[in-house]
Amino acid sequence: MKNHLKNILLSSLLAVSICGSAQVFKKGDFILGGHYQSQLMGNSPYFDNIYGITASYFVADRWALEYGISYVSTSKGVNYGKFYGGSVLAYYGLTLSSRNVQDNGYWTLALFSLLVPEGVSYHIPLNPSVTLSPYLNVLTVDLSSDYWRMSNTLGVRLNMLLKDTFNIAPHAFTTVQYRGNSVGGSVGGFGIGINAGWKF
Repeated sequence: MKNHLKNILLSSLLAVSICGSAQVFKKGDFILGGHYQSQLMGNSPYFDNIYGITASYFVADRWALEYGISYVSTSKGVNYGKFYGGSVLAYYGLTLSSRNVQDNGYWTLALFSLLVPEGVSYHIPLNPSVTLSPYLNVLTVDLSSDYWRMSNTLGVRLNMLLKDTFNIAPHAFTTVQYRGNSVGGSVGGFGIGINAGWKF
């Protein structure tokens, strides 16, 4: 019975992904807005609050590149920022160009680096204004005054497009921070949040 139910669920998800009822987003769409998230990391009994700006650029009708910059307020420990990979590369390029009399292409590196995304998302239409959108962010850099580290996030959003322009997206996610040799080592966590923004 359990396997039968599992097969029905998988078949239904496959059917929805292949034959979605309507295309909510299309290639070239751009969503820009803000987000709030609350996450619980490791064995900490305290939730972290995350405030940020997010963007999604659709490179195909269902595939989008994900970008984000956030500030993380922790109840215990050091507050830190979360930056998409391209923004960190761009900062590095600008730093190099400011230290050199000759350009050596660092300004170009900085500008093109801004295009490097944090991750990708896939959008499964559920009706003409709602998509189920799993996402994977693998190029997130966490920076504080004490350290930097990489982190990965796997999550799913429910994008709800209102009046064809305003998007609200509650979501849930799980994340891993790779702390390397720093105290505590790598740590995992999970959280919930909401995005709100405009489609252009």
